[in-house]
Amino acid sequence: MYRLWIPGLLLGLIVGCGGPDYAGFYSGEQRAVMDDPGLASTIGRIELELKRDGRFSLRRLSVVWDGRWHTEGNDVKLEIQTSMGRTVIDGGLVPAKLTLKPEGEGSLRFNDGNGQTAEDKKRGVILVKSTKPK
Repeated sequence: MYRLWIPGLLLGLIVGCGGPDYAGFYSGEQRAVMDDPGLASTIGRIELELKRDGRFSLRRLSVVWDGRWHTEGNDVKLEIQTSMGRTVIDGGLVPAKLTLKPEGEGSLRFNDGNGQTAEDKKRGVILVKSTKPK
């Protein structure tokens, strides 16, 4: 009897200890100082969708970047592969590889080194997990 449930219990513990589930939709806003508040909000908006198949879509500065993601410890690693259908080369507007750090339950700190002030560049943006807008 014990021989049957002990392996099942061990398998359940191993499968259940896979770490945080980061898949989902995240959004946040980076401060953009402009005369037009509507334009500032659009430019500052960051949206990230981490798909369960290991792909992601990142919308930043009204441009969409796509690529692959994985976890390393508790961090989320993004490898940007394309933007608007073109291959991305490291050293552009957004680095080709980014690391997002967990910031409490359901949020990630996004920092691509961009921002209007030195403090913004250092701090990054908190992206909060939510439902994807329709």
